[in-house]
Amino acid sequence: ISPTTIKILHSLQSCSSLKSKILGRLGDLASIDAQYDIAISTACGNALNHIVVRTTHDAKGCLRHLRQHNLGRANFLPLDKLKKGAHDLSVRTPEDAPRLYDQINPLRADIAP
Repeated sequence: ISPTTIKILHSLQSCSSLKSKILGRLGDLASIDAQYDIAISTACGNALNHIVVRTTHDAKGCLRHLRQHNLGRANFLPLDKLKKGAHDLSVRTPEDAPRLYDQINPLRADIAP
């Protein structure tokens, strides 16, 4: 995790009007078996540092906070904008290799697909 991401998350979670709207850093909201760690880190890259919020409105409030406090930039992932059901599609992988998506275990029921 970059020091900037840590600073931004700390500031957002310290703000009483935003605290309940921040679900956390994407990379901290799920677990994956150690054998897939490098693969998922490579596939996701910096997206693991995106900050997950419930709604677009919440993301806009966070962006206002960042601007007001001159904290820099962050990427937000509002759950209300995610497409539902894409993970349910049947996909044939080469040599029937497991899909990385199927190896991810959400740590919170409210963010599970």
